[in-house]
Amino acid sequence: MRIYVDEREKNSGVPEILRGLGVTVIYRKLDVGDYVVSDRTAIERKSAGDFIRSIIDGRLFDQCRRLSEVYELSLIHI
Repeated sequence: MRIYVDEREKNSGVPEILRGLGVTVIYRKLDVGDYVVSDRTAIERKSAGDFIRSIIDGRLFDQCRRLSEVYELSLIHI
């Protein structure tokens, strides 16, 4: 399996976990989402604090809209 990972996720620890599971991780600057797992599916990863800040400043709703415009299945992981 191959997953495209946004470059800003390098230090999150998630790419290393994915590699440990045998996933091929390819870093890219993604326009939307943090992880693209297929042509149809992307995931936006949020820490609890970032999730709350995103709701307060309105970013979350914009991110959700953009994800749903580009991908058939979009997920927010907290």
